Amino acid sequence: MDDPGLKRPFGNRFGRAVLGWVLLVVGAIITPTPIPIGIFVMAFAVYLLARDSLAVRQAVRWARRNWPAFCRALEGIKHRLPHGVRESIDITHPDHPEPDHRPEDESARTPR
Repeated sequence: MDDPGLKRPFGNRFGRAVLGWVLLVVGAIITPTPIPIGIFVMAFAVYLLARDSLAVRQAVRWARRNWPAFCRALEGIKHRLPHGVRESIDITHPDHPEPDHRPEDESARTPR
């Protein structure tokens, strides 16, 4: 019998968190290479982590608040990115209010 969890890539929060932290470390290690692909790997890692972690969203908000050029760059490319990434950019904007919970949080789900 098929496991429904296998059909959803990045399906659970723990898996996304582990993958995000691993990609963040790997990206930091490979960034100094001649082709700095590590920057893109780290950006993807932050995207994965920000989906579920309030601390990561607050860290991205802090960076966007303190580096306005970074914030403008994200806003400038947002319209070219997939919907999920655009949503992540919106919720990490310094002026965006933080909701009490995210819909994918375990606490927001109704018991079965």
